Amino acid sequence: MPVGSTTHSRDLNYKGGMTKQYFALPVVRGKRSSFPTRALCPVCKRRKVLEPHTMVLLSGGACLRVKGSSSAGPDEHMTAFLDIRSHTAHNSGVGRRDKGDGWVRIAEDVRGGQFDIAFCSPRCLRQFLGSCVDELERQMALDRARQRAKSIKPSKK
Repeated sequence: MPVGSTTHSRDLNYKGGMTKQYFALPVVRGKRSSFPTRALCPVCKRRKVLEPHTMVLLSGGACLRVKGSSSAGPDEHMTAFLDIRSHTAHNSGVGRRDKGDGWVRIAEDVRGGQFDIAFCSPRCLRQFLGSCVDELERQMALDRARQRAKSIKPSKK
């Protein structure tokens, strides 16, 4: 199952020192198709983003093709998502089975099928994606712990 509104943190190292950054995932959901809502980079909170400022965008979505036409665009009948997932091998699959499954949802059920997540620089985008991967690894560790707990049988006395 995807992670709902999970808050996770990542230490971000800037010239100004260490800061603790918190993101509630998913960052875009429902009618909210862009993040951040304020015109400040959500990672460093030092530089302006959004129009008319310079920014780096993580964008996703799909376009609905108009029947009988070559044009396509966003449509209220569509919803968008963006996930990072880990899937362990099973049955006859190749790969380690002890890695654990994880699922981090960055965008969820975004109406219109398209979204943008804005950052001031590739460095801040990298920090954001790194924090999402950190959350994925945390989810995988939780899954491994659950699997170990299931496999431990109580001792008989």
